[in-house]
Amino acid sequence: MSIEDIEAPGDPFNFARHLIERNAGRAEKTAFMDDYGSLSYGALEQRIRRVAAGLRHLGLRREERVLLLMQDCADWPVSFLGAMYAGVVPVAVNTLLTADDYAYML
Repeated sequence: MSIEDIEAPGDPFNFARHLIERNAGRAEKTAFMDDYGSLSYGALEQRIRRVAAGLRHLGLRREERVLLLMQDCADWPVSFLGAMYAGVVPVAVNTLLTADDYAYML
């Protein structure tokens, strides 16, 4: 299965899918920027699909939770949207919590 084969679940509304469809004609336009560079809408779509494929490959099922334990960077919205695209629930967490706190959230 390639990342092009990954489709968002058939939810009534999937924001990640909506974002991709809404910006399909803007592939070269900037979607996100951080201190290290920028990400176009075309690259964003590829990375969202890659994250979704990875989560599915790990066995995550629809409506299961995944913690996003990340610093503030352009990869954060990619991961958040990729989780949404896969149909799993992204849970953003503070990077300063303990392992017990993270385990409780899952």
